[in-house]
Amino acid sequence: MTTKHEVSLKDETHPVKGEAKPIARRNVVAPATDVYERDDALVLVADLPGLTEQDVEITVENQVLTIKGQAATADDAQQDLLYQEFEAVAYERSFTLSDDVNAEKIEAVMKQGVLKLTLPKAERARPRKIQIEAA
Repeated sequence: MTTKHEVSLKDETHPVKGEAKPIARRNVVAPATDVYERDDALVLVADLPGLTEQDVEITVENQVLTIKGQAATADDAQQDLLYQEFEAVAYERSFTLSDDVNAEKIEAVMKQGVLKLTLPKAERARPRKIQIEAA
């Protein structure tokens, strides 16, 4: 017999599917994100093209996980800009963590603009098998 607990993330950026929450700053984009569940953790994968680990900040405050990042722009101050189509984009996305996520042990890995967060489940939220003893 296994016991299953509800472990979830609430997306604070898109509270209703298909409805974007407005962000006051200009050129701020909510990164595309996938979340999947393993027995021991939730795994969040966010697409942050053009960013490196130095460009990204991840915080947890009051059970809210926030991912922020700013793409660097080419600094060509010695030349006059004649035409511009590219403008740096800032990324930001927040999720409310359930109490069943162990926020103290979150791990982050960044590779080629893809951020992977592993959010371990608290011990009480992990499935467990209950041994039956003969009477």
